[in-house]
Amino acid sequence: MGDAASIPDKHVPKAGVYAVRQGPVLMQNMIAKSRGAPLQDFAPQKDYLKLVSLGKRAAIAEKWGLTVQLPGLWDLKTWIDRSFVQD
Repeated sequence: MGDAASIPDKHVPKAGVYAVRQGPVLMQNMIAKSRGAPLQDFAPQKDYLKLVSLGKRAAIAEKWGLTVQLPGLWDLKTWIDRSFVQD
């Protein structure tokens, strides 16, 4: 999923946050499928913090329809991205 795939019958933007959130459900569904057990539905969150790098250690954030560009957003984005990779 993530930046390049879609969720059937759902109109959600392509964002890595969906891949991260769907990972545990996907793992459980793969195990369930191999055992013939019922599968779980994935319910994507309706809104999430969007952090976009602008280059030169700057970023812009959007949530709830509000967009801001503040010092420190690039550091926040880097910290979040690295924490996803480490998990």
